[in-house]
Amino acid sequence: MVFRRRSSYRRLDIMDDAARAAARGRVRKAIAGYSRVLDVDPLDFEAHARVAPLFARTGEINRSWTSYRLVAETYLQKGFHAKAAGVYVQAARHMPKKKEVWESLCDVYLMRDLKADAVDALFNGHRNFRGRYRETAIRLLEKAREIEPWRYDVTKRLARLLKKSGRNGEALSILQGLAAREQGRQLRKVRGDIFRLSPGFDTAWRWMRAAIKGR
Repeated sequence: MVFRRRSSYRRLDIMDDAARAAARGRVRKAIAGYSRVLDVDPLDFEAHARVAPLFARTGEINRSWTSYRLVAETYLQKGFHAKAAGVYVQAARHMPKKKEVWESLCDVYLMRDLKADAVDALFNGHRNFRGRYRETAIRLLEKAREIEPWRYDVTKRLARLLKKSGRNGEALSILQGLAAREQGRQLRKVRGDIFRLSPGFDTAWRWMRAAIKGR
């Protein structure tokens, strides 16, 4: 019995059949084929790479993420950091509301010392978390500030979300810290943000002074 099961397993044929099924839009049939390959070899790189987006299309997000992560980690182990980043970029298109995708993409960029790209990944990712998921957006932006503490777009957006969460003191603090590091046109923008967060004579006066003197 065992011998017959093994002899009937032809990986390449199954992979080809699954690929044709996927091309024809028969997603579940394709998944069944790739899953059969993974039943035999749970670490089959090619099968994971092919089935990951199919899992996402059928709403099987956790299974999709498991496959994407295995593919990306395999690339990282081989030193192919750019390819690993590409895998996570693809994963982000399919599952933008999975926080771990954006964090993993950020981490790969940091491995390559691409700090601006790492912050961009977190900033882009936070946009997918609104309403009751606001705290996730805040955590992504806070991680971005750990990398680049005083980037304007990140700081402004974080301050806005902190205010919405009732954390006005924290919001004001990070904007004031940014204001202490800016000048000219950028300072005017920050002073305007501070006034809108905390309207009053003092904040209005500082905004006007920045507009006139640039400091």
